[in-house]
Amino acid sequence: TNIEVNRTGPHLLFNVNANERVRITSGGSVGIGTSSPSTLLHLSSTNPVITFEETDQSNRKFQIGSFGNAYGLYDATNSQYRYIVDNSGNHIFNEGGLDCDFRVESNNNANMLFVNGNNDRVGIGLSVPEEKLHVNGIVKSLGVTAKSSAIESNLRLQNSTTGGGASSGLLIQAYGNDAYINNYQSGDMYFRTNNTNRIQ
Repeated sequence: TNIEVNRTGPHLLFNVNANERVRITSGGSVGIGTSSPSTLLHLSSTNPVITFEETDQSNRKFQIGSFGNAYGLYDATNSQYRYIVDNSGNHIFNEGGLDCDFRVESNNNANMLFVNGNNDRVGIGLSVPEEKLHVNGIVKSLGVTAKSSAIESNLRLQNSTTGGGASSGLLIQAYGNDAYINNYQSGDMYFRTNNTNRIQ
């Protein structure tokens, strides 16, 4: 059996205790707490929050909405904000500092960026960072390039004069049991102590 409400006027109103609670406009927009919904669903109150409760997952509750001066995703089950955007536009993950990891996937790497919430470490390209910053791959930063593999580790220093090519700058390399210092440029190499040239 269907229940059909057909109103010829411009809006359909639902009142409780002589107060309007819900309005459906002639265009199909639904307003809760507002008589002028500007979107398909428009909530307006001092606490405009939507609650999602997963009944087959131990009644876990998540809430999305405006919490005071911030918009966020709130884990009501654990009383923890998972994600917040505040009035200044700052994006905050894991507000409250629980032991929660943060992971960003790329097209070819499931751990392109990984923040370990347990030991305060950041991994790039791996899920188990062993130091404060642990990079799996080549790092290049304004003239400094580091590379590591099973057999070799390289540190390359470059500047605007040397250029940024693979055969430019100063290379410090550990290869197997051997170590190399290679100046790819045509300039001299200096070894100093106490700010004085000892070997050139």
